[in-house]
Amino acid sequence: MDASQYKDYVLLMLFVKYVSDKYAGLEYIVVHELLHLLEPTHNHRFVALMDQFMPKWQHFRDMLNKLPVRHEEWEY
Repeated sequence: MDASQYKDYVLLMLFVKYVSDKYAGLEYIVVHELLHLLEPTHNHRFVALMDQFMPKWQHFRDMLNKLPVRHEEWEY
């Protein structure tokens, strides 16, 4: 991996750390991404898997979607 690619991983880890420090429900992100290994799209099967492994996932998703982070305002 080229050294310039490390910044992407570092920025991601800093964001995850910030969210985990400020807001509950970071496990939603982990479960969501792990389930994409079983179902790559957000279809009915994916929703059923989310319901199975994290019954209150919609609450956590809504909470995280309200965070004040908008991609178009990020500077790289």
